[in-house]
Amino acid sequence: MHGLDPKKGSVLPDTAFTLPPLQGYNIDEHFHRIGVRAALPWSNLAVDLVKAQVSPTPDHWDIQAGWTKYHYRPDGSSYSEHVEYPHHDGKPEQMLVFDVETMPEYHPYAVIACAATPNGWYAWISPWLLDQNADPDQLIPFGDPNVARLIVGHNVSYDRARIREEYSLAGSRTRFLDTMSLHVAVKGISSHQRPAWMKHRKSKDQAREQVEEAEEAVVALLQETSSRQAAEPDGTKREELHAMRSAMEESLLPAGAQGEDAHEEAESKSWEDITSANSLADVARLHCGIDMEKAVRNDFMTCSPQEIREGLQDYLNYCANDVSVTHRVYAKVLPEFLQSCPTPVSFSGILTMGSSFLPVNQGWQSYLENAERTYRNLDEGVKKRLVELAVEAKGMMENEGWKDDVWLRQLDWTPKVAGKSRVMWPKWYWDLSRPRKDFPPGTVDLTPRTRIAPLLLRLSWQDWPLFHSREHGWTFRVSPGIAFKTRQAPLTFHHPTDEVLQALVLHDGFVFYKLPHKDGESANVGSPLAKTFNKYAQDGTLTSPGDEARSALDMNAQCSYWISARDRVLKQMVVWQRAGLDMGLGVGTEPGSKAGIIIPQVVTMGTVTRRAIERTWLTASNAKANRVGSELKAMVHAPPGYAIVGADVDSEELWISSAMGDAQFGLHGATALGWMTLEGTKAAGTDLHSKTASILGLSRDQAKVFNYSRIYGAGMRHAVQLLLQANTDMLPEQAQRLAEQLYTSTKGKNTHRMDVFGRKFWFGGTESFEHPTTPALGCGITHALSKKYLPAAFGSDYMTSRINWVVQSSGVDYLHLLIVAMEHLIQTYAIDARYLLSVHDELRYLVAERDRYRAALALQVANLWTRCLFAFRLGMDDLPQGVAFFSAVDVDHVLRKETDMPCVTPSQPEPIPPGESLGIEQTLALTRGGSLWADGRAMDEEPAARTWDPLQGYEPPDCMRHRADNAAWLRAQATNSFAEVKYLAQEASGVRFEGDIGRGGGDARARGRRRSAGEVPEPEAVTERRNEWAEVLQHEMRRFRLIR
Repeated sequence: MHGLDPKKGSVLPDTAFTLPPLQGYNIDEHFHRIGVRAALPWSNLAVDLVKAQVSPTPDHWDIQAGWTKYHYRPDGSSYSEHVEYPHHDGKPEQMLVFDVETMPEYHPYAVIACAATPNGWYAWISPWLLDQNADPDQLIPFGDPNVARLIVGHNVSYDRARIREEYSLAGSRTRFLDTMSLHVAVKGISSHQRPAWMKHRKSKDQAREQVEEAEEAVVALLQETSSRQAAEPDGTKREELHAMRSAMEESLLPAGAQGEDAHEEAESKSWEDITSANSLADVARLHCGIDMEKAVRNDFMTCSPQEIREGLQDYLNYCANDVSVTHRVYAKVLPEFLQSCPTPVSFSGILTMGSSFLPVNQGWQSYLENAERTYRNLDEGVKKRLVELAVEAKGMMENEGWKDDVWLRQLDWTPKVAGKSRVMWPKWYWDLSRPRKDFPPGTVDLTPRTRIAPLLLRLSWQDWPLFHSREHGWTFRVSPGIAFKTRQAPLTFHHPTDEVLQALVLHDGFVFYKLPHKDGESANVGSPLAKTFNKYAQDGTLTSPGDEARSALDMNAQCSYWISARDRVLKQMVVWQRAGLDMGLGVGTEPGSKAGIIIPQVVTMGTVTRRAIERTWLTASNAKANRVGSELKAMVHAPPGYAIVGADVDSEELWISSAMGDAQFGLHGATALGWMTLEGTKAAGTDLHSKTASILGLSRDQAKVFNYSRIYGAGMRHAVQLLLQANTDMLPEQAQRLAEQLYTSTKGKNTHRMDVFGRKFWFGGTESFEHPTTPALGCGITHALSKKYLPAAFGSDYMTSRINWVVQSSGVDYLHLLIVAMEHLIQTYAIDARYLLSVHDELRYLVAERDRYRAALALQVANLWTRCLFAFRLGMDDLPQGVAFFSAVDVDHVLRKETDMPCVTPSQPEPIPPGESLGIEQTLALTRGGSLWADGRAMDEEPAARTWDPLQGYEPPDCMRHRADNAAWLRAQATNSFAEVKYLAQEASGVRFEGDIGRGGGDARARGRRRSAGEVPEPEAVTERRNEWAEVLQHEMRRFRLIR
């Protein structure tokens, strides 16, 4: 079925070596046990900090450089003392809530900071701010890096980058918990929900303002009534005023006094009411009912150091209030997170991910200079040519030659005096040359992104001239009487500034069409010189008389990455090793050699799927030959004596999705999607991407986009949009037919009936076996996507976001499992390695050169364990060897996608030497047959009858809950015939089903008389196929002990 032949399954060579012993009776217990160990002692500190009470903030702050500790006595008195770092009774503080304030206009380092502990308050002031030290590079000390401590903050990675002990190759035993991440995991909102939530919040704020205004009016009237009552001599009128006052006082009762009504309202809240955006102010309002005033923050952006010094008492109060609120938020969100994600693996995973770091050397500065210089050179070259074209066009003003040019006629040729020279320039040129600060008079401001650039370049779309419309963006004009074929609809113009274009349509018979936009016909093209149009310039769709347009598009394409990333890259906070700050980094012997560390601003759970986010490193593209600055990741260099060891998980989320489908059978590869994932090959055209490409008639790379979009829950409309983007000549009707064919072939058809097998389901597709749960760690979905808070109406239930959550959140589980397994192996076998960075399905470690192959083997073992856990939790007691190991583990000296990528770009002409890419067989050969020990001795065999102490807080999972109850149900999903679906349902339930898809019930005998002969296959054929298939399946199910 589906063009797949099980007989063509591949046979892999046997890979045999002794694995490290499991830490439990099964793989699930193993991960729970090593997760607990990896989380200690920080898990205990985290729980203790929730219970801890923070003393009141000091009434007065001592203005002195460095740390000051504020002691608070039970009788209410207090005193302060200067300390080198936060400590109590001679021991470093181990539980802290922390926040820093910076002045970004001056430098990225902290100027003040506050920390609260169960033992008191601490404040830190930069000596630079107090004008005691001209060097702004002041890092905040926290004491002995070997002491285990927990620091909590809101977006705490920002605060971590200002801590001195974090800039060390050896690392510290400080771990960081981010209240923003914890909030996002339990009550965050998806990107699709954000607009609706913003609208909801705005309406609630407006309603609250109206209530407050009404209350103010009632209070004023109440005061007036009280005054009148006191002065009124008439007893009857006094009683009337008293009654009126009582009624007004009752209307001002707080909502909490309404008792049961308030409780009922809370029970009926919608998703908009139980979630919020991620700022501390929004999170504090949601979880704690606290309204924060954040306007003071702007002072750090705009004020001078002297102004901040003069108001230090207020600014320290502001910082301390943030700390106090953060602790209150933390006390709410941590218990909710531990309830939603109860496994210690999740907790340990985010602790490790919060300790990432990136070593760099002198090449970082060279990279910045080269990328900026290359960008400037390319940019100036195109600008120069555009200015020349503008000057040439200006020269046509006197002889009015512009009137014969279809592009230049669109410019404003109204004469305008050019400054003191009294020379007349056309208005469009005058606008380009208007006076600007820091530029000589008469300087023309013209770039490829300027509105008139396409007109000066005389751009055409399929040989038809471009026109700009205020209403429709960039369009092209087709001459009258031409039979022009396009999927675009002819345009009409209604904006007053487009009256000339409307006249060309009405009086001259011209037809205008929009330039195609990647987001569909409703979107306007802002610039035909954007990088998305580069392919059209290459294939001749977008043309100009000279080469200028192609040069401009090529420049935009080459510089697109640097233009978008430049600001973030230039603002990276690099701390260099120097006298007084020994990071333990080796420095090369070449002149100018230096070494430093970047701490990436990773939000460990930045999306509702619990994926980490970071604006620069986690979004960096791979190096491309035509992209300036795209070699960014390769600027992360392992220091001398170290290597970067890591791997990309092969088809991580595709395998998870297919395994969830296979779980109904209890057999790997039982579904078509599962088989393609395990056995499909690109060469034979039987892998998922090749199959999709054949259905749609697209390239395999384009088909990849479809497949991952569908795995993440994208629907038919998204498939149509992707098809139209891939082929500008394709008509929408054709794209719709292809998309329907794709979904019929893969997802199948929906029964749209509840009576057949007791539920609606999809049948006849390669992906029809789907059980949307998070299998590995059982982490719960965010409240905002929880079904109990969402409306049931189609289109408002955020189903695609919920499907996306299942797949991507399982990918996060996979990463956390890998990290915890690696931590266990690193500790057990004394591998000199430290977590470096993870980018979704990539994981990288910094490893001592001598241990690089042991680390590579550890990664393979960790991956095997992780896949085994997924299979175990899905009720399958084996694992195909083809997915057990990474296809390759990279051992490299720089951070890059593939070890053989030269990373040559316009700004990096010198190829970077290749690293090593090791398969499992090579790794075993390099580690004496698979030894993780430093001396290469044989691995210990696992004891046959080892006993384990009971695990506290561990609940064995129900691994069979994904399993189908009978073969008929499975076969019903696989068949293409709804008649056979009904037949199988009858066999399973003993009830006869009639009608078509979406139509059931009524009198069965009457429907039987109306049914055409062609609706149902021949009974003998159906019975023969069913019996043959069922017999084989039942045999396999008995064989693998799958029947419950």
